[in-house]
Amino acid sequence: MFVRTFAFKRAVSKPINFRLNRLAEYKCYYSLVSQTSIDIKKIFNDSGYYTEFNKKNALVTEAGLFSNKLITSPDGLYKFYKLYLYKCQHLLRIIHQDQSAGADTLFIKRIDNLSNNLCKVIDMCEMIRSLHPDERYMNMANRIYDEMFEFMNILNTDIVLYNKLTSVMRNQDNLALDEEERIVGQILLDDFNKSGLFMNDEKVKDQFIKISSQISQLGQEFVISGQEPPYEGSNESEWNVSMKQLKDSLPVTVFDKLLIKKTSFLFKKSDCVKLDKNNFFLMYQINRYSNDAELRFKSWSYMNSCSSEQISKLSSLLILRLKLANLLTEKNYNSYQLKNKLIGNSDNVKLLLTNLIRDYKPQAFKELFSLTNTDTEKVNAWDKEHLQLKIKSDKSVPSLKLNLGSVISELFVLLSKLYSLKFVVKAISAKETWHETVRKIEIYDSETQQIKGLLYLDLLHRDYKTPNASHFTVTTSKKLNDQEIVYENEDINATCVINDSVQLPIIVINTSLYDPMAISKNDMDTIFHEMGHAMHSILSQTKLQNCSGTRCVADFVELPSILMELFSSDPRVLKNVIGDDKVEIPKENFKALEMIQQIKLSLLDYELHQAKNEEELTENNLITKYHSIEQQVGVLPDTVTNWLGKFGHLFGYGSSYYTYILDRIIAIKIYEKLFSNDPYNSESGEILKNNLLKYGGSKSPWECLSNIFGNKDLKKGDESAIEYITTLNKK
Repeated sequence: MFVRTFAFKRAVSKPINFRLNRLAEYKCYYSLVSQTSIDIKKIFNDSGYYTEFNKKNALVTEAGLFSNKLITSPDGLYKFYKLYLYKCQHLLRIIHQDQSAGADTLFIKRIDNLSNNLCKVIDMCEMIRSLHPDERYMNMANRIYDEMFEFMNILNTDIVLYNKLTSVMRNQDNLALDEEERIVGQILLDDFNKSGLFMNDEKVKDQFIKISSQISQLGQEFVISGQEPPYEGSNESEWNVSMKQLKDSLPVTVFDKLLIKKTSFLFKKSDCVKLDKNNFFLMYQINRYSNDAELRFKSWSYMNSCSSEQISKLSSLLILRLKLANLLTEKNYNSYQLKNKLIGNSDNVKLLLTNLIRDYKPQAFKELFSLTNTDTEKVNAWDKEHLQLKIKSDKSVPSLKLNLGSVISELFVLLSKLYSLKFVVKAISAKETWHETVRKIEIYDSETQQIKGLLYLDLLHRDYKTPNASHFTVTTSKKLNDQEIVYENEDINATCVINDSVQLPIIVINTSLYDPMAISKNDMDTIFHEMGHAMHSILSQTKLQNCSGTRCVADFVELPSILMELFSSDPRVLKNVIGDDKVEIPKENFKALEMIQQIKLSLLDYELHQAKNEEELTENNLITKYHSIEQQVGVLPDTVTNWLGKFGHLFGYGSSYYTYILDRIIAIKIYEKLFSNDPYNSESGEILKNNLLKYGGSKSPWECLSNIFGNKDLKKGDESAIEYITTLNKK
């Protein structure tokens, strides 16, 4: 619920010196006239052009990172942290000590402000340690993150906060809490209960903290070791392949590029090539290109197997999770994790996956048949890559010629039309950014001319930044209220951006593109996906930060981003990006096979966390369960390997891997209803914005979907709602 740090120092309470009229408004120093598409393309494609643009327009300012006046150095980052830690401690004392008649009425506002102050620090540090190239900043961000996490641990187990919150929620009608306050109160109460505070037992609390720590440590080990080759230290750690067999089975162009004679781990002995545990690239090449079924099988089996030690780690991880659930009086981990999610409960997850197997399996078999042009020849799991590659080469389509500037330019056009927004690229001072390749965009409401948020795009590859595409909410949108902590001499605009009494969202999108002039369709999909998260944050209009933008139920949060991927794949959008109506758009093949694979992974995650006793989670039983699920689905079944030990998402997505599937299915249905006729339809964009995006997590997801689909029964979120969502379309 909160984040964790050291016990606070005793300090003299000061009065809250908050005055809305003391808050300076955000001032736009440049024209609101957005750049032309040609300018946008140059800004993102041509570093020389951008340098001149920035040199001409950048202001001379002493402000630091994100225009924050404190963060001009690592020491300044620490001062920023101490200011907000002090505010948190101050606000916590007020909550603890206020015994007045109105204290309960103010409680939700106060605890939300407390959370907002914590998140300003935690989220800022998370972004810095992921993207900042300066090691001093990274080290300071790590230090602050760890310290603030200690403080959050204290809050998460604060029995006074829990008891006050319980009392407030019990009397919410008498207190006349509005809908948003009720939702945030329930979110916080659910988080407290997941920590076991409802049991009011110190032993349970201590055991919860101990098991949670063990899960975290073992989970990280499981993920890291799952990336290592199998068979370490065993006789099976290498195998020999006849040089002639290898050469005869591979295309000349592939074989000639293999570094067989040049590598230290691959060497020739008589007429054999010895493959040891490091040769995953060669294994992959064999599986993709070899026309020898035996070689494909062996390479695929090797790549998809893991050590028995890895399966043992998975067994221990799952047993710990079961113990944690049982400690909190739940029968299994699914029951513990799926409370208050969009999906409702584990039975609905099973229903979702069962319905999807039923709907997608026939099309998946048709796609398999297309690989061999016959319905009699069996396609094995180890043949799929090879046959798909062969189909692509036989029916080659020119690859799309995409560049970053064209993608960003058309993305801005699309979002402007859908949501009545204006995107203005801004010059950026050296201290405001962490790297010269970062671009800053201010986003405005086209009708009111009011600024909606700030967007920083860090899209190019750089050593020592996270290569994983990511969306950072440095600050969320929220309405300021009379319970903010603002000190007498404090300039609140020094530490956040305020406009019209709203804390503006500051968003960072990160990708790792190598060449802005030659990006792939997958790169474009990624940019659109992350921008979907950004729009959820920018368009949010909540009073409280705990339900702002992406702070909604976990299995609903990917919906806006997956929806944006559908825009990215729409031929009408693609042709505008390319600038050629006559360009041939490659058909997306094997979508049903891809969906079936995701369903199998979701079913595996579900079944492993559905276990009710430790016996079900022994190493042998885990492998048996994996093979059983593969056979049950029956599409490219793996009954040979123990691949589940390489499924790292079992840690990060435990009990919730179904999320992407659920949100994809819903996104497809929304897209077909609202945008199938015209992806640039502004009326449809308004429907999406006003019925879903603006609410963040402040309204039931099922109520949002009910309004979009015009189906009142969806508000119930029951079995019939799940049935409707999963069977509306069969794409």
